[in-house]
Parts: sequence; C-alpha cells; structure tokens
Amino acid sequence: MKKESANPLGTLPVNTLLRQFTVPAVISMVVTAVYNIVDQIFIGHGIGPAANASTTVAFPLVISIMAVALLFGIGSAIFIGTRLGEGRHDLAEKALQSVTGVLIVLSAIITVAGLIFIEPVVRFFGADEQILTYSIQYTSVILCGSLFNMMTIVLDKILRVDGAPKVAMFSIMAGVSINTVLDPLFIFVFQMGVSGAALATIFSQFISAACMFVYLQKKGSLHVRLRGLFRPDFDTVRKVAYLGLSSFILQIGALIVQVVMNRSLMYYGALTPEVGGVIALAGMGVIMKFYIVIISVCVGIGVGAQPIISFNNGARRYDRVRETIRKTIFLTTVVTFTGWLLVETVPGLVIRLFDNRAGVFYLFSKRAIRIFLAMAFTVGPQIACSQYYQAMGKPLISAFLSVLRQILVLLPAILILPLIFGLDGILFSGPLSEMVSGTVCFLLFRKEWKQLNERIRNNEQEI
Repeated sequence: MKKESANPLGTLPVNTLLRQFTVPAVISMVVTAVYNIVDQIFIGHGIGPAANASTTVAFPLVISIMAVALLFGIGSAIFIGTRLGEGRHDLAEKALQSVTGVLIVLSAIITVAGLIFIEPVVRFFGADEQILTYSIQYTSVILCGSLFNMMTIVLDKILRVDGAPKVAMFSIMAGVSINTVLDPLFIFVFQMGVSGAALATIFSQFISAACMFVYLQKKGSLHVRLRGLFRPDFDTVRKVAYLGLSSFILQIGALIVQVVMNRSLMYYGALTPEVGGVIALAGMGVIMKFYIVIISVCVGIGVGAQPIISFNNGARRYDRVRETIRKTIFLTTVVTFTGWLLVETVPGLVIRLFDNRAGVFYLFSKRAIRIFLAMAFTVGPQIACSQYYQAMGKPLISAFLSVLRQILVLLPAILILPLIFGLDGILFSGPLSEMVSGTVCFLLFRKEWKQLNERIRNNEQEI
C-alpha cells in the first residue's frame, strides 16, 4: 500500500521541497569539497607551491574513495527514496544495512592496499623527486581516514532521503569548521607540515560521520542494526550499485583524467621553462579545486532534487517530476554562469585565495583559469540532466553523459592537443569538452522531455 499522503515529498509544493532539500544538499556538497581546499589554502600560504602540488597528486586517491562512496551513497538514496514512495520501509532499511556493511569492508581494503603500495601510487599519480616526500606524507594519512570519508558521503545522502537534510548539513559544517581550526594548529603550531593538514581532514570527517550516524540511530526512521551489518543482501547491493553507477563512472572518469592531466602537466610544464612542471601542477590544482566548488553546488542542487523526483516517479506524479527538473536546470544554469563570469572577469581574486605572492604561479594560474573554464557555463544543465536520469532509474544514460564528458572528449583532448599547442593544449581541452558534451546532453534531454510530457497526458486521461 502506498503512503504518499504521509510523505511531504508527494504533497508539499515543489518550490518548498526544492528549498528544503537543495539548500542543505548544496551546503553539504560544497563543505565536503572545501575539505581539500582548506588544506590547499593553508599549505599554499604556509609551505609553498611544491607542498601544494602534493595535494594535487593525492587528489586522484580522494576521487577513488569518493567514487566508491557515491556508488553506494547516491544509489542507496535513490533506491531508498523509491521504496519509501512505494511504502516499502522494510526494503529501504535492508538497503541501509547492506550498504553499511559493504562500505566497512571496502574501506579496509582500500586503506591497507594503498599503504602497502604508497610510493608507486603517488609516482603514478604524478609525483616526481621534488615533491615525492610531501606526496607520501599527505596521501598516507588521507588513506587512513578512508572509512570516515566514505561514511560522511553516504550518510549525508541517507539522511536527506530520510527527511533530515539539515542534520546532514550541520554535521558536515561541524566537520569542516573543525578542519579549518586544526589545519593552522597542526601545520604551524605543531609543525606537522602536510601530514598535519591531512590529519586535520580525516579527524573532521570522523566528527561529521559520527554526528550523522548517532542521529540516524536515535531519531531516524531508518537504523543500522549490528545483527545484519555483515550479512548483506547482495541482490539489494547490486540494485543499489546499479542506480549509483553513473556517479561512480563519473568519478572514475575524473580519476583517469586527473592522473593523465597530472602527468601531462609535469611533462609539458617542464618543456616550458618560464612555467615549470611543479608550478603547472600546483596551478591547475588550484583551478580544479575552484571548479569543484562550482560543480558541487550544481551537484548539490541535483542531489537535493533527486528524492523529490524518485519519490514522485514511484508515485506516478509525473507533473511534479517535470516541475522539479525544470527548476533544477534553471538553478544550475544560474550557478555555472555566475562562476564563469567570476573567473573571466576577476580571476586574480580566485588565485590569491590560495597564494597571494606575485610571481610565476600567480601569472600562470590567472591565465590558465580563464582558458580552461571558458565554457564552464554549460556544465550546470548537464549535471541537472545527469542527476535526473539517475533519479528516474536510468543510470546508463546518466553514465553515458559522464563518460562522454570525461573519457570520450576531455581525456583524448588532454593527450592530443598538447602535441600541437604544448602546455596550452591542456588548457584548451576544458572548453572543448564542455562544448561537445553540452550539445549531446541537450539533444538527449529534448527527447526525454517529450516522453515525460506524454506520461503526464496519459495520467490525465486515466483520471
């Protein structure tokens, strides 16, 4: 029996729901992205570009951890939201039990394997002798906190679909506030260098995850029960992973691109004496961290809309689905256009946030951010459409859009364009990727929009 009337996702106005769900989701996503940015700001001001480059080297590892977390986090949120829309609370809770147990095992495997092969891993990610020590120090500590990182991401998604988005938001805000306090304390007072920055990050993630877990156990409608924790239902896990597949592929694509980009920046930067490999790597790291904040706002809007879309899809309220995605596309477009306008008009403000010293780093980064993000205003609608396909139970289409942007266009561009334009070729790869993927996304979603309107007409005829 459906319980649509008992759930505000099926009754409250869409504007109200979007405000209630997207604002906490945006703050949660942005604050999560800020974890690494805070490290990079303090490291850049306190130690310098070489140490800053080590955080860029560690970033592919962070992406790997996030890929696993989003595979199960977004997948479980969509699965649970749909089941709650159908009135199947038992299946929703079974998914929570299974996902939690699987994540504990996977995080242990990632941590142990990563620590054993730490040096070849950071070398593969782009570290050379100049930044090898910094990279090992920072990355090894981040590895030890992989469980806390994963659980922060997953529980954030679970709490939102369980009707407590503000709890998730404040939990993550508490973590990043602690990180901001501990970073200068560990780096400057205790003189722990990059290891201190990483330690501050994993401790703050532990605090965020612990706050969300305690709330879920005490006040949530869904609970993690020890009895079923390590006896997962693998059929449920498979369904959850299927729904989160596009987010996983997006992150794996970002991982591959980041590794190739790191190595290319070091190589072509070294062939450009006025810049150098370390400066190119550190500068692009700053650009990508800023871009991730913009993308995180859009993902937060999309993720906040997903419970509304998935619930009303399960309840066959397609008119509410259409209204939600239309407004989501508008909001994400506004965000990416604003970010694009900022980097094209006052790029120096962004660069000085990470390093306010005049010199090669500042000059290269200021020019590079304008070129690489020249088409960034097209990304918002792409993210909104990708999240929509996930929420509607069409992860393969969402995955295709992710693969197109990251693997099919951006990756070849990073490999080919520098052969013609040198270091600038890496910068030109950004706008080329956004232009191609944005065009394809528009053509695909135009067809989806027509199908959605057809479902709405069929429902009206049945009534």
